[in-house]
Amino acid sequence: MRFRQHRTDGMVHLDIADLTAVKEWVEFGPGHERLTSRAYRERVEPCVRALVAENPVLQRIRDASPVTEAEIATLAAFLRERDPYVTEDLLRKVYDHRKAHFAQFMRHILGVEPLVPWSEHVTGAFDAFIAEHSDLTTLQIRFLQTLRTFILQTGGVSRQDLIQAPFTQIHPSGVRGVFRPGEVEEILAFTGRLVA
Repeated sequence: MRFRQHRTDGMVHLDIADLTAVKEWVEFGPGHERLTSRAYRERVEPCVRALVAENPVLQRIRDASPVTEAEIATLAAFLRERDPYVTEDLLRKVYDHRKAHFAQFMRHILGVEPLVPWSEHVTGAFDAFIAEHSDLTTLQIRFLQTLRTFILQTGGVSRQDLIQAPFTQIHPSGVRGVFRPGEVEEILAFTGRLVA
């Protein structure tokens, strides 16, 4: 016990947000009403399902029939003008999907085509990419995990982003110091398909 070191720094304080307590709020309509994302979803879904009986575009979406872009735009304008004032941007926020379009959200609400949340979609794609490339080093996997987090936060990535922070914290040259040129092109093609 004579070699035991005495700690004088006391307790460590971590400033970490409690993610279970954080609620996302959305603001909508001309009165700038506020609801949690979940409450807004619970308000939108019955409203859209109730409109199926009187709206031929929603009926065709429900039946998985082809719908034109003009019809989708008309439906979007119709829903934007009535309570709960549905817009594509609001749907992207409450359903956690940055790249889905209005028609995809309507198919999801009507139960035709389930929509995977953006975080699950990106994480699954990166897990599959890493599994396909079993020869990756620990540093390369760490770089890809950082890239996954970057895409989740920003919604996309460019070639220029890969040679700046946070990627330069893994290697001073960014992606060029971790992957060969052919591998860099493969990663860019993969991320391009992912965020398209």
